[in-house]
Amino acid sequence: MKSRTFISIGFGTMGSAIVNQIVKAKQLHAQDILVIERSAERRRGIRRHYTAQAELDLQSMKRAKIILLAVKPQDAKSVLLELQGNLNKNTLVISIMAGVSRAYLTAQLKHKKVIRVMPNLAATKGRSISAWTATANCSAKERVRMEKLLRSFGTTLRVKNDKEIDRITAVIGSGPGYFYAFANDLVQASQALGYDKKTAIWLVR
Repeated sequence: MKSRTFISIGFGTMGSAIVNQIVKAKQLHAQDILVIERSAERRRGIRRHYTAQAELDLQSMKRAKIILLAVKPQDAKSVLLELQGNLNKNTLVISIMAGVSRAYLTAQLKHKKVIRVMPNLAATKGRSISAWTATANCSAKERVRMEKLLRSFGTTLRVKNDKEIDRITAVIGSGPGYFYAFANDLVQASQALGYDKKTAIWLVR
């Protein structure tokens, strides 16, 4: 299989948002991206823009410059075990899995170049704020590259460690949900006052 610059393992809401925004910002070309997605229905949609396959291809993994881990945290163990010991030492692994520490990632992968990122749903509109932290083995050049990629879908905040990532997840990851809930209540209250739904949504926005 052709070598890929960027491999996304998982292509749900956040994974697809990140990849699409990176391409939109011309940080990468669509042909340089491989998506690993086990849902046949999702793969059919993905193939309109990117190469997609169901299973990990370890030869492709070894040649990748960047691997994005965009699976659900509960799937982390199985995916990491498949990748364990099969990565090129220079490959940069980026994880957006909530609650999965750098120490766990490096231990399970047997790999030292890991960056942990916490973006939020605003990435779908290119307006995320993304907190991130890197292992000591990531070079200054790789950190700069990381910043550029993250800026493709919003603004960035570099933090010192996993504890900070976990704390900030509550603010920028889960926090927006409370704003949406409040906004929804305002929409419903506006409708109760006699406004139609379209107008109510416009007013609250």
